[in-house]
Parts: sequence; C-alpha cells; structure tokens
Amino acid sequence: MNSIEIFSIALGLCSPWHVEKAEFLDSAESISKELHLYLNFEPGYKFPSVSEETSTAYDTVDRVWCGMAMDSKIVPYQKFVNLIKAHWSGITAYFNKRVSNGVLEALTVKYNWLKEGQEAIGIAKTSST
Repeated sequence: MNSIEIFSIALGLCSPWHVEKAEFLDSAESISKELHLYLNFEPGYKFPSVSEETSTAYDTVDRVWCGMAMDSKIVPYQKFVNLIKAHWSGITAYFNKRVSNGVLEALTVKYNWLKEGQEAIGIAKTSST
C-alpha cells in the first residue's frame, strides 16, 4: 500500500475524490516538515447542486501563477493575487452562470455617496449657524 492509498483511506475519500499527490515539504516557519496533500476528482464528474440538478466543476485549472506571484515578493503582485483569491468564487460564478454582484455594488456606492453628501450638508449647516 502506497502513501496515496493510505491518505485516501485515512480521509475516507470515495469516488469521485482521490489523493493525487502527497509530499512532505520543508516548513517556512520552522525546521520541521509540512504534509501537503493534493486532492482531485474524476474529470467530467457531475456534482449534485442545491437545485437538485447536476453540474460539472468549473474551477479545475491549477492557479500556479498565484504561488509564483506570492513567492516573487513583489507587493503589487501579492496584492493582486490576494484580490483574485478573495473574489475567485464570484469571478468563476460569472463565467459559469453569468451571475454578477455588480448591481448590488453599484447601489452600495451610490448609497455611500448620498450618505456622505448628507453628512457634508449637515456639517455646512451647523458651521453656518
């Protein structure tokens, strides 16, 4: 029995999931090693969704460039990667289902703009009396 089979059993994985790779890497914070497990699923597998339909996974591309950008120590690249990671589900949802949060974001901006405008008017009224 190899390490991939052992970790698959230990994690209780069943089809379509499997351990693709298991490796021990040097830890950046200590002299010990870290266990890195890479999980994957069968290509084309239809996952059940909330709406009782099945759909394929749309986030199957390895984002190797994110790791490379973070390792580069270039702060603007790191900020961009963090921004992409924070919004990844929304980005992929748009391309998969054409769902966007843009309208809500626009309303929030307008609300804040109006709120700031009212506060500015309130400040101007109190300073003139």
